[in-house]
Amino acid sequence: MASLPDSARAVLQSPALAHLVTLNPDGSPQVTVVWVGLDADEIVAAHLPEHRKVRNIRNDSRVGSPYSGRYFPAASGSSPGCTYTGRSQLRASSSAEPA
Repeated sequence: MASLPDSARAVLQSPALAHLVTLNPDGSPQVTVVWVGLDADEIVAAHLPEHRKVRNIRNDSRVGSPYSGRYFPAASGSSPGCTYTGRSQLRASSSAEPA
């Protein structure tokens, strides 16, 4: 896994919320606003069991998480922002508190 850039690490460690995009069974996107954080270089989010996003991840682990706005300086000729895409993993936790 590639190391996260410092600019992305700063956003993920801030109180900013993210959009988590999962795929519904029919292939349409399902977007949820979530709290995110870091565990080493892994992006983590807390979810209650059996919400639509959790069922979608169980069915298809592909996810995306776009960030935009003031957290990223615009490169010349582009809008500020970034998007992370990849495969997710569901892990059970005994705590409902963010780390």
